[in-house]
Amino acid sequence: DSFGLFASVFIDLGKHSYTVEIKSKADDATQQTKVEQHELVYPSLEEAGKADWTKIQLPTKRVNPVFYAVQAVQHAHDALGGRFPGEGDAEALAGAKKRLCALHSVEEGVFDEGLVSMVAAQGGGDLNAVCSMVGGLVADNILKAISCKEEPVANHFVFDGRNGSGTVNLFPAQGKCAKRPLDW
Repeated sequence: DSFGLFASVFIDLGKHSYTVEIKSKADDATQQTKVEQHELVYPSLEEAGKADWTKIQLPTKRVNPVFYAVQAVQHAHDALGGRFPGEGDAEALAGAKKRLCALHSVEEGVFDEGLVSMVAAQGGGDLNAVCSMVGGLVADNILKAISCKEEPVANHFVFDGRNGSGTVNLFPAQGKCAKRPLDW
């Protein structure tokens, strides 16, 4: 989903196997390549939607505030029957945040009010540059998944077009998890 300068992508690969080539030098200076088989079991979108947000694995110590803002706007959008919140919909946004806090074990302070308002105001619009960048990331990861080479992005990506940064949030999965999720 894109919201003007912001975007959120969830990649649901289910049970996914892939290979990683590990190159090393032997004692005689020849290069050896070892192929390792890995398997991840990603939670479905439905399972991730019920996850405790305090258990999200991150490349940084803090969840990108855009993640929380997008979640609040999406839940308010659903509560408003498919309409993005605007002027006069503060009650719908407050209700969405309250429900999300109860469902995901977080404090209401995780929601940056200014950012939530900004995402809500841009909710009905798409920017070609943001859609192109995020679409390219998704396409790259689809190719990785189809070829079963390299580890695909952990399952949730959030893009902040204000500064061109993106952060991966790894919802709890079974099996080996990403060693270093993508963090732009």
